[in-house]
Amino acid sequence: MKKTIKKNTPTHKEEHHNVSSSKHKTCKMKDHFWQITSFVLLVLLIVVGIFALTGNNNEVDPEVALECATNIGPDTQTFLIDTFQLPSLSLISTVSSNGLCLNTFEIEGQEVEIYTSLDGEMVFVPGLEPINKSDLNLAEGENTTPEVQEIPKTEKPTVELFVMSHCPYGTQVEKGILPAVDVLQDTIDFKIKFVNYAMHDIVEVEEQLLQYCIQEEFNDKFNDYLYCFLEDGNTDRCLEETQITRDSLDTCITETDQEFNVMESYEDKASWLNGRYPKFLVHDADNLKYGVQGSPTLVINGTVVNSNRDSQSLLNTICSGFETLPRACNEVLSSASPTPGFGFSQTTTSTTDATCG
Repeated sequence: MKKTIKKNTPTHKEEHHNVSSSKHKTCKMKDHFWQITSFVLLVLLIVVGIFALTGNNNEVDPEVALECATNIGPDTQTFLIDTFQLPSLSLISTVSSNGLCLNTFEIEGQEVEIYTSLDGEMVFVPGLEPINKSDLNLAEGENTTPEVQEIPKTEKPTVELFVMSHCPYGTQVEKGILPAVDVLQDTIDFKIKFVNYAMHDIVEVEEQLLQYCIQEEFNDKFNDYLYCFLEDGNTDRCLEETQITRDSLDTCITETDQEFNVMESYEDKASWLNGRYPKFLVHDADNLKYGVQGSPTLVINGTVVNSNRDSQSLLNTICSGFETLPRACNEVLSSASPTPGFGFSQTTTSTTDATCG
């Protein structure tokens, strides 16, 4: 199953098979200067919005300023680096301003201001809803990745990847695992499954319903759809490119919604996990069976396992579940880790423990 995603360019599968090809990377890699410039402009927009809400009271309380400086931590900085794909980020100063903490960071020689709440828990990031740091699972010394276990061996390994469709670390592993799935093909039984709650609101709930039904109704097109979706999260464009109509998915989506009370759970905020996240129970039984804690969680032959997130590492991890190794396990794939989030850029940093959950 190969499909050209864009005219006059190689398929995603061909690109990942040919580790020496740089065309896809060139198309998708953002120019670093424009990345920083865009980041600065977005920050300015949110700062204007904050000032509109809080007024012009710029009195600085020394005790509050000290509290701000104490509460801004490395987890916030790590989140900003991962979200905006920055090479580095250093805190220069922090003061209290308009009832918030005004933090000045240096990004490649440029000073950028970002606001946080006085207790340091809320981060105001451009283009996103205010983020509670407790949601990030990046606190220093915290690791939510399940302990590595020996993988049982079978003739045809079962590979289940639990994600949230808009979790940057879930999409990171999806980008890493798809080339491995491409070379292994039908020697494995591969499924994308979903964590039993959603952290990215209605857009994630609707996308997961749609992806579930694409796997059910058009499984031969699912990987092509996912490759496309991982570029920029544009659902409509990817349905068009894979020639899947929404009408063809309507029955499945309606029946799945009714069976697992997906939209009913979303509307009933009293039922949300910890009062904050809507439940998504389509794969709830498997979540409970494996003790899934967040996105991503990789399960091979019924065992939760850990792996680096580059394609070569994921291929090696899956192949450790074979009784008899197929020839595909000798394939050489990219050892560069995909960056978190959408887009097919790569990073030299290999993370195994960052999750949404």
